[in-house]
Amino acid sequence: MPKWTLAPEQLLSLPRTHQATIPPAYLDEMGHMNVMYYVHLFDRGAWGLFAHAGITFAALQAQQGGMFALQQFIQYLAEVHAGQTLSVYSRVLGVSARRLHFVHILLNDSTGSIAATQEVLAAYADLTTRRTADFPAEAAARLAALRADHAALPWAPPLCGLLSA
Repeated sequence: MPKWTLAPEQLLSLPRTHQATIPPAYLDEMGHMNVMYYVHLFDRGAWGLFAHAGITFAALQAQQGGMFALQQFIQYLAEVHAGQTLSVYSRVLGVSARRLHFVHILLNDSTGSIAATQEVLAAYADLTTRRTADFPAEAAARLAALRADHAALPWAPPLCGLLSA
């Protein structure tokens, strides 16, 4: 069980970085959403968060840059079923020259419950060398601003306690 309590309305202070209605194809043999689709939804949320920082596919292509996932920790908290609408809310926890630490919170809009969380450590990469590199200056500034805004929130984020930028 999580060691934190979080009311769904608290998420409204965060950017909603993805939203989707779950099709029957996402269900597994148990009749609920398969774990691979949680990862898919969180991945879409990551790209939504990156876009908030100006890290778009077009910008990455122009800079020959990319984003690499380094570590991920997922907590599954409630079942999800076909026809339910889910939203990913993202909170920036830490930023360094090359790394980004953030958490996604998957809200089941249909039930009002938190379905899952994903804590992530990611890095910016130079795709010409396939090595981590410093964030472009504009992206670094936007990420730092998001980090400052999110740090000022009056509630603790759901963390595994193992990751940091």
